Amino acid sequence: MKDGAKLVSSVSDILEELGVKAGPVVKVADLNLSSEEKEILEIIKDESRHVDEIARELRKKVSDVSGVLLKLEILGVVKNLGGGSYVRG
Repeated sequence: MKDGAKLVSSVSDILEELGVKAGPVVKVADLNLSSEEKEILEIIKDESRHVDEIARELRKKVSDVSGVLLKLEILGVVKNLGGGSYVRG
């Protein structure tokens, strides 16, 4: 590693380095989610699912579902496991 480089193992490590404090945990029930967002959360409630599976089940375009998943990830409701798989956060 180069001088000054730090090992990062999670998002919280990056936020800490940037001096950003994590906000309070938001409950899903407190969010004003769209029906599509709620449908996606219902699909991935018990296990991780690939974006292609979610889109197929909802009969939606993968690009549309990806956009909704990104919003849910930003809200902290889902986690991207990599490779297109998502799980409830």
